[in-house]
Amino acid sequence: MGKRAVIFPGQGAQYEGMGKELYDGFGEVRDIYSAVSDAAGFDVGEVSFGGRVGDLGKTGYSQPAIFAMSLAGFAVYRKMGGTLDGVTGFSLGECTAVCAAGGLDLDEGAFMVAARARAMQKEAEACSGSMYAVMGASECAIRDAIAGSGGYAEMVNFNCPGQVVIAGETGAVQKAASALQASGFKAVKLNVNAAFHSKLMENAASGFSGELGRLSSFRKFDVEVFSNVTGSLLTPDVSPSDYFRTQMLSPVRWQAIIEEMIRGGYDDFVEIGPSKVLSGMIRRISKEVSVRNAEDPKGFDALFVHLPN
Repeated sequence: MGKRAVIFPGQGAQYEGMGKELYDGFGEVRDIYSAVSDAAGFDVGEVSFGGRVGDLGKTGYSQPAIFAMSLAGFAVYRKMGGTLDGVTGFSLGECTAVCAAGGLDLDEGAFMVAARARAMQKEAEACSGSMYAVMGASECAIRDAIAGSGGYAEMVNFNCPGQVVIAGETGAVQKAASALQASGFKAVKLNVNAAFHSKLMENAASGFSGELGRLSSFRKFDVEVFSNVTGSLLTPDVSPSDYFRTQMLSPVRWQAIIEEMIRGGYDDFVEIGPSKVLSGMIRRISKEVSVRNAEDPKGFDALFVHLPN
């Protein structure tokens, strides 16, 4: 039998009402929401469950909410007897993964995510960057479009075969996207107002890193953790502030991560958290692995009906 990985989603996976059934059904979940709310400075449950219309779409609110729901789902997974050999996550989801692996405790993870969300929200309000998802184009074609854009843009998310996200200065990204569309490729503007994972996040990364000074080191990981930055194993000998500062400025190499995990014997992936975007990406990367997801009590019950021990 191969290895099992638990994977966690990033920003964009949120939806109104996410986590409500888990919150109502499990005391452990309510404890997690309380800790994240304390760190974030707002009621994460109220934002997640629809009590504050519009806030869930803002980075400063959505990131703590997704983190709380994903980590809560992981607590339920473990309570029900779920096992794992490794973890990873997409962007914000890597913060959840590190906590799930024991590298940071709940309070430390909540503090880190709250600081990250504040820094990125501030930058989103101050700058005019944009992001587009490009489908069907080769990396060479995308590089050519960027080269002709007349400004700063770069590839920042390598999601799966045929899907890359570009980010940068709004004018340059729009021009590159238009050139790709004119060549017959699909380019869709993402609903964000910042160029995440690009050098335009430098101010946010510096502010975030400064806040993380009190987190001097990771604890020993209980399971393998795979890095967004390198696409390979993350070791706990780096400082959280240095690593996650670099992560904020670096492309997310999702396809490389999953391919590396498969080469290392992983053939069973369980996505925990809102939505199931990552599950779809993994199915496009490999049709030879098992991919499941769970985000509510019915989903976890169904998961364990089919999940091998």
